[in-house]
Amino acid sequence: MLELREVKGLQVRAHESDDGQITLAGRGIPYGEWSDDLGGLREMILAPAFRESLADDDIRCLYNHNGDIVLGRKSTETLRLTETPQGVDYECDINRDDQDAMSAVARVRRGDVTGNSFGFWIENSEDADWEEKDGVLWRTVKRAKLRELGPQVFPAYPQSDVQVRSIEDVLRCGLECVGRQHGMDPDVLLRELELDRRLTRTG
Repeated sequence: MLELREVKGLQVRAHESDDGQITLAGRGIPYGEWSDDLGGLREMILAPAFRESLADDDIRCLYNHNGDIVLGRKSTETLRLTETPQGVDYECDINRDDQDAMSAVARVRRGDVTGNSFGFWIENSEDADWEEKDGVLWRTVKRAKLRELGPQVFPAYPQSDVQVRSIEDVLRCGLECVGRQHGMDPDVLLRELELDRRLTRTG
């Protein structure tokens, strides 16, 4: 059974490279963090729950779980996924000719969309542990199949901030201004921008 999870505030940013490519990037799935109450269920996904799926499956980036708004796809390399001890990060290249995709970017940039989501399923009962405490089921997921992830309106994992960042923002008001807006140290922001540019030039 496909399960959908919304992830509150996992640092999404939208940036544009020198050649005009717009990319959404951020953390789509947190590891080692309890979700909010999902209706009598709280859940933690353990590292490296999605490692096999990230290697084997053709995962999509969807807007708001909508299969009609496909922002990117692993098999076309418009969606790139990286697993770290903290979770699953993603980068998704946006098609400027797709009005739905550009509308999603605009909502992220303006702050109307403030989270990520992911859809997955658990194949075997031994891939998750359950415990009941005080009328709430607590589940730890050890292994699962990832189907999709992407920007989402109503998030449920409360670990960090969704933010939009662009080179245009920096040019307009400077590193200190953007850092204050997004709660980032200006030096860290500068290093990330430099990395973005290097990746763009080498990609």
